[in-house]
Amino acid sequence: MTQYNTSPNPQVPDVYVNLVAPAPAITPVQTNLIGVVGVASWGPINAPVALGEQNLASYFGGQVNRTYDMPTWVIAAAMSGGGSYYAVRVTDSTDTAATGVLGTTGVTLTSKYTGSLANTDVVAISAGSQASSWKITITRPGQQPEVFDNIAAGISGNAVWIAIAAAINSGNASRPSASQYIVAAAGASVSAPTVSSVTLTGGTDGAGVSATQLTGVDGNTRTGMYALRGIGPMHLIVCDAPTSMWATMAAFALTEGHYAIVAGPSGDFQTLAILSTFGALGVDTYALKALVGDYIYWLDTTNNITRLVSPAPFAAGKLAALNPWQYGLNKPIPNIVATQSSYANQKYSNATIAAISAGRMDVVTNGAPGGAYFALRTGRNSASNGSVNQDNYSRMAPYLQYSIGSSLGSFVGRLMTAQEQIDLYGALDGFLGGLAAQTAIGVVTLPGQQTVKPYTIQFAGTLAQLAAGLQTVNIGVTLLAGVIDLLLNLQAGTTVNQASGTVVTAAQ
Repeated sequence: MTQYNTSPNPQVPDVYVNLVAPAPAITPVQTNLIGVVGVASWGPINAPVALGEQNLASYFGGQVNRTYDMPTWVIAAAMSGGGSYYAVRVTDSTDTAATGVLGTTGVTLTSKYTGSLANTDVVAISAGSQASSWKITITRPGQQPEVFDNIAAGISGNAVWIAIAAAINSGNASRPSASQYIVAAAGASVSAPTVSSVTLTGGTDGAGVSATQLTGVDGNTRTGMYALRGIGPMHLIVCDAPTSMWATMAAFALTEGHYAIVAGPSGDFQTLAILSTFGALGVDTYALKALVGDYIYWLDTTNNITRLVSPAPFAAGKLAALNPWQYGLNKPIPNIVATQSSYANQKYSNATIAAISAGRMDVVTNGAPGGAYFALRTGRNSASNGSVNQDNYSRMAPYLQYSIGSSLGSFVGRLMTAQEQIDLYGALDGFLGGLAAQTAIGVVTLPGQQTVKPYTIQFAGTLAQLAAGLQTVNIGVTLLAGVIDLLLNLQAGTTVNQASGTVVTAAQ
């Protein structure tokens, strides 16, 4: 009889089957995240909030036609293909929270966050469903009302107001969760409530922010852009980031596996002065993508106007929608009405595109190699090194780095046995082999040539290093090259010999 999970016994000839645990699997990290930093009309400050387009308004409000507006950039990126965001709201500390009072000294209501959006919040008190009880209804346009019913049944005096405040702050039987909009503080009133309502007032967004608040500070308490530290690879866009921020953004992106995407000032496509400005910044890294200031005409359906918006969120949305091994070059970007250049009916010459590419920049043009659509025209990042200067490297390198690094921590503390090496090799081989099977990585070959394995895994290190606990594995991965230029040698004529592919002359 077959023996299971036991050692073979020479005295008992049989089949022995031992179950061996598989190698730990490497889990790919998410590659469609977009980090957005800017201003908003409500919501948490200097805290990354994970959201999608559908719940943007409930956290931060709708888009406003202003500089640095974070909801505008989220919606623009979403219309280009983006779907998952970490949004950070910044302020200049002059912002205020909206307030209101129910009853003369009954309950003081304060918006949970600062911002003008709360000035639309209405808090109403009415008779509850149960006898001798009260109901609080909090409404905000475009959002589901919050209803706290059957408050303070059979209670009188100041205890009623205390119960109302407690329901708003902590929830009650009818609504177990606290209000996400309002914080309440009971006053000293002993008078019974009356059916009434109050609209909060006094909420402001602040006088305005600058690069200082957008950049923020790093450390134990992080603000601005630095609030996105530690999340993992993402496409980093800081709303209307001035050129003075670009070098700082690039340095931060490099340490976090981000791909920072920026754009020059509006209308700069006419002079391309940004090429000189960018060159003077000394930024030479695959972690930054810089776009020419050819701004996008975009239909803002919330405010029913056509607005000019930086091309940066559109590029971020498009790239986020692609697999990390894909090139951004020549991929259609949807929902663009026009660019400043296309609206003015100005076409980019080959010489201009060449100058933009040589300047280590990109541009969104109307008319791409694949047809009459809007697309990124060079597909490159700001690196001068030709082996790493395309969008796919900026996204694929962090994808590999973070996927592998975040999945193999369980090996720390294990003994360096043969089984440990087998497990470690198996985890890496399984992950990289899966990418090769998807043609996400690969070695370029000519038609008919044998396929070459696109990765190597080699254990390295000296005995002294191993004895000290340092295990080294050298991993080599070949990324598939994309088609940048397609060269077709066309031979046509009545004397072309199809058998030999040579021209037949009259003398022949």
